Amino acid sequence: MERFPQFASAMGNEVILEAGDALYLPNNWFHHIISLELNFQCNTRSGWGDEYMQEIRECGFDTKPS
Repeated sequence: MERFPQFASAMGNEVILEAGDALYLPNNWFHHIISLELNFQCNTRSGWGDEYMQEIRECGFDTKPS
C-alpha cells in the first residue's frame, strides 16, 4: 500500500465459470483464481502496448520494471 496507495480503493468482481465457459482478461489486469475442481488455463501476453500503459499510469501504477 505504501508503494501503490490507490490500490487500497480498488474494487473487485467475482466471476463463477462453468464447464465450457471462457474468461478474457486484458493485459495488466490483476486476478486471483480459486479452482474447486480440475481446470485448465491458457495464458499469453501480447506485449506492453501504449494504449494500455496510459490507463495503468492514471491508476497510479509505475509501469517500469524495478
